[in-house]
Amino acid sequence: MPDPQNLPHLLKLLDDDSETVRESVAQALKAFGPQLETELAQLSDPPDAEQMQTIRAIIDRKKK
Repeated sequence: MPDPQNLPHLLKLLDDDSETVRESVAQALKAFGPQLETELAQLSDPPDAEQMQTIRAIIDRKKK
């Protein structure tokens, strides 16, 4: 399983200008599988509603 300590860093890169970086972030988030939302909720600074919407869009896009 991926390291939850990396999540804050991944969140900062969600809106990076580089498509390559965003693709890497998407793959890293997807690697958490169904535990992703639980891990995000446990962060000391959890993602806001806009970030969660972006995360869900990334995950949904990667499923297709």
